[in-house]
Amino acid sequence: MVQYVSSRSVKKLKVKLDSHSYEVWVGEGLDQHLGALPRQFRARRVFFIADENLKSQARSWIRSLRREGYSVESLFVGASEELKSLKQVESIYTWLLEKGADRSSMLWVMGGGTLGDALGFVAGTYLRGIAWVSIPTTLLAQVDSGLGGKTGLNHEHGKNLIGVFHQPLAVMCDTSFLSMLPERELYSGLGEVIKYALIFDGQFYRYLKRNWSLILNQDPGTLRHIVFQCLRWKSLQVQQDERDVLGKRALLNFGHTLGHVLENLGGYSRYRHGEAVVWGMKASVYLSFRQNLLTLQEYTEILQFLSKVPVPSIPKTFSQAQALSTLRLDKKAVAGEVRFVLLRGLGKGISGQNVSQEHVKEVWSWLKKQ
Repeated sequence: MVQYVSSRSVKKLKVKLDSHSYEVWVGEGLDQHLGALPRQFRARRVFFIADENLKSQARSWIRSLRREGYSVESLFVGASEELKSLKQVESIYTWLLEKGADRSSMLWVMGGGTLGDALGFVAGTYLRGIAWVSIPTTLLAQVDSGLGGKTGLNHEHGKNLIGVFHQPLAVMCDTSFLSMLPERELYSGLGEVIKYALIFDGQFYRYLKRNWSLILNQDPGTLRHIVFQCLRWKSLQVQQDERDVLGKRALLNFGHTLGHVLENLGGYSRYRHGEAVVWGMKASVYLSFRQNLLTLQEYTEILQFLSKVPVPSIPKTFSQAQALSTLRLDKKAVAGEVRFVLLRGLGKGISGQNVSQEHVKEVWSWLKKQ
């Protein structure tokens, strides 16, 4: 069951899972509300790790934690995709060991999705798992990777192939961070926002279209609303399938099958995650139309809306053979069959759809022409 609790300044989702229940906070200035943290936080030593570009904001949170009586050690790290490797996170383990972090300690992680993926993995594996709090600071992380317990490191063969499920003790989406986002990061996050609308909620899709200019102008109220709506949908999916084994969370992979291929072929540097997902959604929309799941009008309208998100092109050097080889390593592949999330209409995603190699080749050729 997902419960919704709201006050004037903070909205909360209460997510009940088999492993444990936790709260997701959405609002501005959340560091001023830390006195309202649940009692199970109190006896813990805090190890606060943040993106080195967020030192000022992190120090404000650290001061608030100390005012509430917490003992806090802090570390600032680079948050590039290179962090998501076993070699890079080893230095984090060393720091925790040297600072005396034990099983009762708590890791607080402030940064975007890359940092959250890597440090969530650290929390899930250090001393076989310690509690952690996620403070996602980008739109992409707030609506996607910050919630759900999926952690991951990259391998040369693919993205997020090394990881564990480790649910946070809380997720704190402070939307004041969003006013500082560079334009490209905002657009990347909007790729994931549009994903929720297309697979779950036609009404939310129409809201995004009506309020697109407010979103691009980073209107605080509009951004709070879209973050909360996306988290509402994700909470429902995570609750039904905490460890992603029943196929209930598969809808959340809409656009990710070919999106991850592009990230890999681009060396995890050419595309932001949300940009790659936009390309992947275009591919899924094309495949949905080709399988007569979408009308021509729906197909055209959705592609026009997705075109509002600027994305880097697909280079001619990205070959079909490379794409097919990378697809076979996709975590969602079963017995060698590639599975896509498709659309059976606006706001109606369907998962587990096998796509033939011929259709994959066809959609790859189509993408290269866009």
